[in-house]
Amino acid sequence: MTDQKREKGSSILRVLEIVEAVSRAERPPSPAELAIELDIPKPSIHRLLQQLERDGFLQTDMRGQLVPGSRLHDVAMGVLHSTRFKANRQAILQHLSDLVGETCGISIPNGKDMIYYDRVQANWPLQISLPVGSNTPVW
Repeated sequence: MTDQKREKGSSILRVLEIVEAVSRAERPPSPAELAIELDIPKPSIHRLLQQLERDGFLQTDMRGQLVPGSRLHDVAMGVLHSTRFKANRQAILQHLSDLVGETCGISIPNGKDMIYYDRVQANWPLQISLPVGSNTPVW
């Protein structure tokens, strides 16, 4: 959290601080830990967390700790896929693909799977179609 004082009633900022704290946590935080870390009253944090869970931005694991939900994952992937760095990634992948003569890609671990983040196809007559965003086993 920043050193700036939050304006009273700034629910949007509180929600973003919760999302930020959960996404950067080394281990999943509990609601009580978030309330202390972010200086949000327990009733307020529970209300906000329930809404974030209902909307799919957060989810509770089997231990009752908070982890990113599917919508937060989609937001993160959207940021990663933004065009800001796409040209650089594609140029590097294309150079590597030309060098080795194979399809080259970048994958990101996601639990026990990998998610294709970006790829460049080699010019082969037979190809496996694994579009960006596909889940594949780690192996």
